[in-house]
Amino acid sequence: MSKRRAYSYIRFSLKKQATGGSLDRQTELSRAYCERKKLHLDDTLTLHDLGVSAFRGDNVREGALAGFLEACRTGRVPRGSTLIVESLDRLSRDQIRPALQLFMELQDHGITIVTLQPEREYSPDGTDALALIEPLIVFARAREESEMKAHRRADGWKRARAKARAGGGPLMKTCPAWLDVTAGGFREKPQAVAAVRRIFALACEGLGVHRITAQLTAEGVPAFGKTGLWTKTYVHRILTNPAAMGTHQPNKQQGKSVVPDGAPIPNYYPAVVGEREWQTAQSALQSRGGDFDASGKFRRGGKGVRGSGRKGKGEPNLFTGLLHCALTGERMNIVHAMGRKTDGERLRYRYLMQTQESGKAHGPRLSYPVFEDSILSALTELDPADIADSNGPTNGRKAEIAQLSGRLLDIDNRLERTRQRARTTGDFDAFLDLIADLQAEKKQVSERRAELQHEADSGAASSLGETQSLVEVLRNAKPENREELRRRLRVRIGQLVSGIWLVVVRRGRRTVVGVQMYFRGSDRRRDYLILHVAGNRYADGYTLPPCSLADAVKAGDRDLRKRADAKKLASILEAIDLKLLETAMRG
Repeated sequence: MSKRRAYSYIRFSLKKQATGGSLDRQTELSRAYCERKKLHLDDTLTLHDLGVSAFRGDNVREGALAGFLEACRTGRVPRGSTLIVESLDRLSRDQIRPALQLFMELQDHGITIVTLQPEREYSPDGTDALALIEPLIVFARAREESEMKAHRRADGWKRARAKARAGGGPLMKTCPAWLDVTAGGFREKPQAVAAVRRIFALACEGLGVHRITAQLTAEGVPAFGKTGLWTKTYVHRILTNPAAMGTHQPNKQQGKSVVPDGAPIPNYYPAVVGEREWQTAQSALQSRGGDFDASGKFRRGGKGVRGSGRKGKGEPNLFTGLLHCALTGERMNIVHAMGRKTDGERLRYRYLMQTQESGKAHGPRLSYPVFEDSILSALTELDPADIADSNGPTNGRKAEIAQLSGRLLDIDNRLERTRQRARTTGDFDAFLDLIADLQAEKKQVSERRAELQHEADSGAASSLGETQSLVEVLRNAKPENREELRRRLRVRIGQLVSGIWLVVVRRGRRTVVGVQMYFRGSDRRRDYLILHVAGNRYADGYTLPPCSLADAVKAGDRDLRKRADAKKLASILEAIDLKLLETAMRG
């Protein structure tokens, strides 16, 4: 006669309990019981819920126990089998009703439930009604015990967070990897702190995560993470962690999610970089985009965002990810082309063209150097001193604008993470207060930045000769410094501009471009008209100084982000008298 089958179900709430003997103890108890009762311990089903809580029934919905129930329903586990657990609270710590329903469902499938501590056998064929009283009491006690632990733990964390907000020292024994926790507070690790400061310095200079990681490796900067290597994911987490400027964001458990608990605590950690430098780094990261999601995980594949991916060699594109074809909504990128030979070498050209998702360029093209020089000569919001000076903005107002820009990006990221968690948990109401607080903070910061920007615009130089100096700063820079200057300028543009929409119309040698540029944090925009005449073997090409689109073309107040408005402008540019337009722009 074959032995009856038995299955051992092992569960504990925390994965670290696996190293503390819980797994071995439950396994040995099950094996010993089967030997004593002459049962065949079937190990073809792995019934281990390690680090899975039974407090809210996670093990029943999606854990190994859920798989066992399904195996019972399909007949994979035959009737008359035995399920061995250390105690009934390993099965469930849920509310009494769902816990008892789980118990009864197992018995309905003909499963005998055996507990080892204390040793009890609950047969599905039992007729004694009193046999249900003990499981009922055990489930009730387990639930009450878990609720009490959860309450005490939450209360303890609440007091600890209040103490931390009052400046009462470390909240927990864990801390950022560049710090140690001591009896007297936090202590800096000099080598690790130097590495963090180097990372932020490189980010503020305009380097992306990929280049920073490569630079740290090339310089031999010792890595202090668990892997002992610099990785893009770890560098990104350091750059986006407010702990670098001394701020700690307390969190709490909300169902399965971890959510922010109140406002961040400033000056909780020793600040290894200043707030201005941290905010500038956030703004630089946002302006470049990257292959990281809102939680800081590196995305392998998928659709990239502004500036994502590795940068090619050569001069950086100052407008990466900002340019859109207004007629189609597609991104516009640089496309390289080869021209005729001159003195034995082929000429190289760079054009802006719209690019499909497949990467295929199509549509009318525009000389990238022409576009770049035209925009830089007209963009009065940028001060050449900000680019030439490696220390960044040269006065208090501009420094505060940069800092507020970084804060807005940080608030946007926190809002997005909060909304994602609300959608994931399905309990959106629990996040409404936090979302409302973040939106109120965003409004306050936006208003302050708009006020400062208005003051800056009022005092900004508006003469074309002064703005032309920005082009000349790049043109006259030494070759070894030019790439760094362009990278710094790209960061500034990304902090300032949210998007640029273009209507490009080619008419013979002439290219007419309507440009609409939108600024971050407000509805401000600038409209430009660019007219470029291409050269040929008989005549040199030239570009007229850009002018206001409204002044040159009677196109009305059009929003080029709308396809209908873009098409109307394109029709106007296709029909306009180019000689009269050129005369007007020269005048």
